[in-house]
Amino acid sequence: MKSTGKEELATLLRSLNSALRCLQGNGSISDERAHDARKQLKKARAVLRALRPTVGETVYHRENRVLRDASRAISPLRDAKAQVDILTALRDRYPHDLPCSELGPLENRLLAKLERTRGRIRRAAPGLRRAMRSLERSRQRLRSIASEHMRAGRVSKGLRKVYARARKSFAIAKGRATPERLHDWRKKTKYLYNAVKSLHLRDESTPAVIGKRAHRLGDWLGEEHDLVVLSHELRKRADLLSSATKRALNSAIRRRRTRLQEKAFRLGAKTYGDRPKKAIRGL
Repeated sequence: MKSTGKEELATLLRSLNSALRCLQGNGSISDERAHDARKQLKKARAVLRALRPTVGETVYHRENRVLRDASRAISPLRDAKAQVDILTALRDRYPHDLPCSELGPLENRLLAKLERTRGRIRRAAPGLRRAMRSLERSRQRLRSIASEHMRAGRVSKGLRKVYARARKSFAIAKGRATPERLHDWRKKTKYLYNAVKSLHLRDESTPAVIGKRAHRLGDWLGEEHDLVVLSHELRKRADLLSSATKRALNSAIRRRRTRLQEKAFRLGAKTYGDRPKKAIRGL
């Protein structure tokens, strides 16, 4: 039986509810709640993409803009935390090349930046309050969508478009793997993963397998992006480290990025080998 979109709309609303719960309250938002809120907003945007043929272009663009802006309001906290985490991960991966004592000044600077960001991303901040009000209005509008507008087969069409965009982004990145192209591929692949996950498919179905691969791709490409940002931060904070430590850190970043790209392109070829109609069918 083909999906009409009702279950997917319910999933979207649950994600919105979860994001709002993470953001509600007083004081600062913890790293974990900010992370969870962004995850739920990404999931909601992915499901909305799959529902695009169902809800129509006007609704899609309006609600997608609300979800995007809300995510951007808390993104600085995620980005600051990611920089601390990726430096720690590199140090653990290459302990002999990157001793803790040599990286201390950079790590302290990143931790200080994280603390400043935590102070700015407070629930009472005007930007975040506006984002929450917009999310609440979006939730009300989406709840009011009449069930008679839901028609079988439209979710399949929407998911094929999500897959097609991710597939095209993969091909562009494979042609020339710039950081911008890899980041775009990562974003579209994450949308694909979240959209597939919302459908609760059989594990052995082709779309479900694609979703699992997209999940791994998203993780690898996310780490690759965080390494790019760390290399930019290193250039800005060049005075904090010795020349030898900077060379060692840059070398570690290059090695890890190369490895991640190799794995991602191999898995990408498997994930996006079929055309959309063959990959996404039977929903």
